[in-house]
Amino acid sequence: MANFNLYCDESGNSGGNFLDEQQPFYVLVGWIVERNLSYRAKNRVTFFKGKHYPNKDELKGVEILKGNIGQHNANNLFKELGEYCSPFFIIAEKNIA
Repeated sequence: MANFNLYCDESGNSGGNFLDEQQPFYVLVGWIVERNLSYRAKNRVTFFKGKHYPNKDELKGVEILKGNIGQHNANNLFKELGEYCSPFFIIAEKNIA
């Protein structure tokens, strides 16, 4: 049986304020990676960060995806990760009233 690592991040966390009009959705996205291949994903993201964003402590999608070059670079990274990782996402509307 294979073991997997899950790498994820969220957006839209407003705590118990489910009716926050500024953040009506909660989004969880990430990658599922077979544990024995996790080193490949980590190395590829580290290389990407060092090449394109060496002065950033943390990569932020909003910064990377705001321009055509960043979108192109992210697309290439996602294609490479897709060879051994599986993307996932969950989108939940918080207005449950």
